[in-house]
Amino acid sequence: MPSNLNDAYTALQTGVYDGWIMYADGVLGFRLFEVSKTFADLSFGSVSFPILTMNADRFDELSPEVQQIFTEVGRDWGMVNAEAMKAAQTAALETMKTSGVNFVPVDEAMKADFASRMPNLPKERFEEIEAAGGPAEAIYAYVAALKELGHVFPRDWEAEK
Repeated sequence: MPSNLNDAYTALQTGVYDGWIMYADGVLGFRLFEVSKTFADLSFGSVSFPILTMNADRFDELSPEVQQIFTEVGRDWGMVNAEAMKAAQTAALETMKTSGVNFVPVDEAMKADFASRMPNLPKERFEEIEAAGGPAEAIYAYVAALKELGHVFPRDWEAEK
């Protein structure tokens, strides 16, 4: 059912929804744990974090010194944000636990079943990027890099290219 976070709290509170897919920090931020006392970690992936972009023409207009600052800080931006997001998730989970939220385990078979019913999002993004003339193979390079780092996907996205 299509929805948005503006409706989530009331919909969970009144029983319109039985659940809501949301990372822990979002559950805490929108106080969804007040009306939904169960949390299941489906391990959908990483939490999105802020991305900074700048128009290349505007960047080229900056002085070399300012360009260097942007470039140097930009190299560290991803890791700094990843660490901040991890800390926020950990703190949110702890707050939820102390607030009486029940954490239920989700086994790999259930994750695989859920993933099998999802659209093939990597393939869809690949096709969109390819149609736009972009570097579509980056999608599967990212999936492969995650596998190399030890992530086990509940569905073999690469086999379904």
